[in-house]
Amino acid sequence: ISLVHSQTNVQFAIYTDFGIGAWEDGINAFEEFLDWKCITHERVTPFIINDTELKNYYDAIYFPGGDSDYYNAAIDENGINHIRNLVREGGAYIGICAGAAFACDTLVWEGVKYNRNLDLFDGNAIAPMDNIAPYPEYDMTEISMDQDNPINEFETNTETMLYYGGPTFTAKSTMILDTVGTYDEHFNYPAIVNFYYGEGRVLLIGPHPEIE
Repeated sequence: ISLVHSQTNVQFAIYTDFGIGAWEDGINAFEEFLDWKCITHERVTPFIINDTELKNYYDAIYFPGGDSDYYNAAIDENGINHIRNLVREGGAYIGICAGAAFACDTLVWEGVKYNRNLDLFDGNAIAPMDNIAPYPEYDMTEISMDQDNPINEFETNTETMLYYGGPTFTAKSTMILDTVGTYDEHFNYPAIVNFYYGEGRVLLIGPHPEIE
């Protein structure tokens, strides 16, 4: 695990806080996926994110599932700007479950609104969905993949994914986004969305496709 940022360009920065808020299983699974795709990666702590202009070292950043309250507390104003700069200038952000909620303007958890600082997504993350699995229970759920979205060019019509308290997404009226997948068991609400932020791209995922 890297405790200081790389001196050469690495494709993905992987957020870790050593299990305080970030789900280690989600980190490990995503790293195995990147290894399979021969994509370079390096773990970064909140201290690195807060102290480093990420765009100078990384092409993208990943925030795993876990607890977005901790992410919100650990990433300071400098770190927020470093993430935004990375994406705005052509990089990418992938957030799964809590990592997706962290990127939204607001998390609505069990009907209560909580501000999130990163604000890549001008809208709400709403969770959990009790009709799939009331938190902290979990279950497998069917996700319909939008065949009109080019991301799904090689995807089947449906995928079975782990659901573990993740959100659906509602955008404000000015927000332009594309749906990648919807929850079959929750009124076909968005489960996975993608959109541009400046020159970069954002992918927010409510369920856990990284866990098989």
